[in-house]
Amino acid sequence: MSRPTMAGNDSFYPPGPAVVPEDLVQVPAGYKRQVILVLCCLYFFVIVYLALLGGATWLVYWTVTGLSWTMADSRGHGALWYLIALKIPAMLGSVLLWLFLVKGLFKRPQRSRGTMLELKEQEHPRLFAFIRRLCQEVGAQFPKRVYVNHETNAAVFYDASLLGLFWPVRKNLLIGLGLVNTLNLSEFKAALAHEFGHFSQSAMKLGSYVYTVNRLILAMVYERDRWDDFLDAWKRWDIRLSWMAYILGWCTWALRKLLGGLFYLINIVERRLSREMEFHADKVAVSVAGSEALVRCLYKLESSTESLAAAISDLYWASERKFYSRDLYYHQSRALERLRRIKGEPNYGLPPPVVSDPKRRQPLFRPEQQRPTSPWDTHPPDYLRERRACQPYIVAQQDERSSWILFGRNPAELAQLKEKVTRKVYRYVLGIKTRNLPLQEPQMVQQEIDAEQEALTFDPKYRGLYDDRFLFIEHLEDWVQEAELQGLSAELLQPRYRELWSRDWRPVLRQWGEYLSELSTVRAIVEGKKQPKHGRFRALGRQWSVSQARQVLNRLERELGRITDELKQVDKLTFQYHYAMASQLSRQAQEGLLDYYRWTRRVEQWAVGLRQWAAMIEAVEEMMTADPDFARAHGGSVVELFTRIRHDLEPVYLDMCRARIPKLVGLSGDQRVSQVLFPRGLVPLEPDEEVMPLGEWLANLSQQVCSAHTRALRLYARSVSTILAIQAEIERRWLRQQRPDLSK
Repeated sequence: MSRPTMAGNDSFYPPGPAVVPEDLVQVPAGYKRQVILVLCCLYFFVIVYLALLGGATWLVYWTVTGLSWTMADSRGHGALWYLIALKIPAMLGSVLLWLFLVKGLFKRPQRSRGTMLELKEQEHPRLFAFIRRLCQEVGAQFPKRVYVNHETNAAVFYDASLLGLFWPVRKNLLIGLGLVNTLNLSEFKAALAHEFGHFSQSAMKLGSYVYTVNRLILAMVYERDRWDDFLDAWKRWDIRLSWMAYILGWCTWALRKLLGGLFYLINIVERRLSREMEFHADKVAVSVAGSEALVRCLYKLESSTESLAAAISDLYWASERKFYSRDLYYHQSRALERLRRIKGEPNYGLPPPVVSDPKRRQPLFRPEQQRPTSPWDTHPPDYLRERRACQPYIVAQQDERSSWILFGRNPAELAQLKEKVTRKVYRYVLGIKTRNLPLQEPQMVQQEIDAEQEALTFDPKYRGLYDDRFLFIEHLEDWVQEAELQGLSAELLQPRYRELWSRDWRPVLRQWGEYLSELSTVRAIVEGKKQPKHGRFRALGRQWSVSQARQVLNRLERELGRITDELKQVDKLTFQYHYAMASQLSRQAQEGLLDYYRWTRRVEQWAVGLRQWAAMIEAVEEMMTADPDFARAHGGSVVELFTRIRHDLEPVYLDMCRARIPKLVGLSGDQRVSQVLFPRGLVPLEPDEEVMPLGEWLANLSQQVCSAHTRALRLYARSVSTILAIQAEIERRWLRQQRPDLSK
C-alpha cells in the first residue's frame, strides 16, 4: 500500500515509508494463543480466589452463629473461659483470615510521580500535533495524558483500579527526555509509534487485569502491614489466648505459598505474551517509520542509558561541592563524549550510516553480544527484534533533525522544561530536598565535573595499569629499606623499568578482573552457596561441570596469583625507580614521594574497611528485599549487626577526624578526612527512639557507610593521580639534571 509524504503543516513530521505490505501489522497466530493462555490463567485465579474468599466468609459466619456462645452445662468460670479461650479467638481468627484475603482490594498503589512532569498542549503545540498525527497514522487513540521524565525510555501506562476491570481505561504516554536527547526525528517517531502500537492492541486490556491481580496477590503474599503486626502481637499473648494466632499463621503461610505459585504462573505466561506484543508493536513502528529508524533507536538505548547514569553521578558529586546545574541533558551529552574516549570507541552509541542497498546492510546486534534471556523478561532480545523488524526491510527517509525541536515553542521554553525535570532529579533521584535550589549554567558546572574527572581518571599513557585496583604497597617500608641497603640507583633500574612499561597492561587487568569475578562465583559453587543452571558454569574461557568446580577454583587462584605477582613487581619497581631519582634530587623530594605513598596506603585501609561494612549492609538489605518476613524473623539480629558495625566504625571515624588530607590533584587539601567521607557526620553509637526512630537510624547508617565507601574510592583515585603527577615531575627534573641540554 502507498503512503503520501508529509509537507506544509507537517514540517516537523518525518515522512513514512512509500510502500508498506498490507499484512505487515497483522496479528500472528502465536500472539492470539498467548492471549488465550493469559485469559485462562486469570480465570483460574479468579475461581481459586473466590473459592478461598467464600470459604473464609462461611468460616466467619459459622464462628459467629454456628459455634455456641456457651459451653453445654457450663457454669461460672467454665463458661467465661470457654468464651475467652475458644469462642472469641475463633471469631477473631476467622475475621482476620477474611481480612487477609480482601485487604488487597482496598489498597491503592502509591501515586507518586517522582520525576514525571505532565505536558500541556498550549506549551508544546509541536509535540501534541506530532502525537495527534502519529495516532491517526497508526489508528490509535490519543493518550489521556502526556508525561515526561528524566529517563531513557518511552512507555504506556494507566491509572489502574478495580474500575478498570469493567470500564475501558485510557492510557497515558510517558516520554523519557534522556532518550529524546539522543534520537533524531525519525527515531523518535519510531519510538512513539511502538508505544502507540501498544495503544492499539486489544491485549493491553489484559495488562490492566494482570496488574490488578498482581496488586491483590502482592498485598497478601509479599507486603507486610498492620495485619501482620497485629498477628505478631497476638502471638505474644498467653498461649491459652494466642493458640488461634499460631493456627492462623500456619494457614496464611500455606495461602501465601499457594498464591505465590499462582503469581509465578500468571506472570510467566503474561511475560511471554508481553514479548509477542513487543514484536507486534515493533511492526507498527516499522510501518510508519521504516525498519532502520526502529533498529537505530534500539541501538542508541544502551549508550543513552549509560551516559545518563554517568551524568547523574557527575551531578551528585558536583552537588557535594555546591554546584547545581539547570540542564541534566547537557551533561548527558558530555558524559557520552567521555565514555567514547574511555572505551576507545569514537562511534560508541552512533550507528553506522544507512546504506542505500538493504542487501549490503550489516546487523547492529549479534546474539553473542546479548545477555541470556530470562522467562521474566518483558522484552525480547534486541537481535531478534532487529531480525523481525527487517523481515521485510521497509525503507523510509531518515530525518536527522534532533527530536528536541518538538518540545517548547522556543528555546527559552525548552530550557525551562529541562530545568524543571533537572530539579526533580535533584529532589527525587539525588535526594536533595532543598527548596529553590540555586541552579547554575551547565557549562560552569561541567568545568567542575571535567576537573574532577581529570583527577579521577588516568592518562592513556599508563595503558590501564592503575584502573580499578589498589596499588600493592603493603610492603612499602621493606622496599625503602631494600633500596637504601642495596644502593639502588635510577640508572640501574631504568632498563628494567622501561621494559615493564613497554607492555600493554590493559588485557592483563581485564583478565584479572574477569578472574576475580569468576573466582567469587566458583567459590560459591564449591561452598554449596550457589547452584548453576543445568549443573554447568563458565570460567577460564570454557564450560565446566559442577564436579570440576574445585579444580577450576585452584586454577583460578594460581592464575590470579601469577598476575598479582606481576603487578606487585611493577608497583615495586615503579616506586624504587622514582625513589632512587628523588634521592638524587633532594631529601625533600624523597620524603615527599614516600609521604604520599604512605598516605595512599592509609586511604586504601579506610576504603577496604568501609567496603567490608558496606558489603555486610548490602547483603542484609538484599535479603530483606527478597524475603518480606526476613526483617520480622531476624529484626533483632539486623539491629545487632548494624550496631556492631557502628561500634567497629567508631575508632576508624575518630582516626579520620584526626587525619588531614594533603594537597591532592584537584583538591586544595587541609580538610579532615571525616569531613570528606562523612560530610553529614554519623548516627549515634546506639539506636535511641527518643533521639532518632530505629528505622531512620538503620537507613541513615546504611546510606552513610555506603556513600563513604564510594567517597573513599574517589579519594584513593585522586591520591594515586597525585603520586603519578609527582613521579612525572621527579622524572622530568632528574632527566634535566642528567642532561641539562634537554631543558633548552
